[in-house]
Amino acid sequence: MVTSWSQGEQTALDLYVKSYRGLSATLNRRARAVEKGSVSFTTFVSGPYGISERVDKYETVLLIAGGSGIAAVIPYLKKLIYGYNTSTCHTRRVHLVWQLQTLDLAMAAEASINSLLEDDTLSDGYILTISIYVEAGKLAKLGRHERAFVVKGSVNYSRIILEEASGQHIERRSNAEESRGEVLVMVRDLLDDNVTMAELEYQPE
Repeated sequence: MVTSWSQGEQTALDLYVKSYRGLSATLNRRARAVEKGSVSFTTFVSGPYGISERVDKYETVLLIAGGSGIAAVIPYLKKLIYGYNTSTCHTRRVHLVWQLQTLDLAMAAEASINSLLEDDTLSDGYILTISIYVEAGKLAKLGRHERAFVVKGSVNYSRIILEEASGQHIERRSNAEESRGEVLVMVRDLLDDNVTMAELEYQPE
């Protein structure tokens, strides 16, 4: 799964890979053979394929991921943060809700989380909040910033969606219109006419 996004030309491509057969098995085998440093070999990659959702037109974006589904939303987070920093999008709040069995996967993705939080610092402000719900195992602090919260238990989807749809987490500007903006929620259920749902093509097992 490609987790990279860039406005300009990229010299590197970030991938989340689950080992099965073929290329993924080769990547896993060669990576395990090298404790430190890097390993290289030639391969051919085609794509990208699929449809991208235009998320930057919404005032509030709530992204919900389970397990390895985090790979599908990281590029959207990067694009939204870039748009906010360059004043090229309408989004003013982004909330990532990530449900996990244990914290292991989050610890493996900690570098990606830190990178997102470090980019989201325009004028000492930010739009991104991360809530990680862990069903089992020990909890630990994640990230170098105070905006990635780790909680024991399962997500209360109804409560979170209602809070985000209400706009209560967005500080209103003095010249802002009174009517709240639309909200994009990446889940299956729609609550009201002000909420738009988009289901990403990548659906982990």
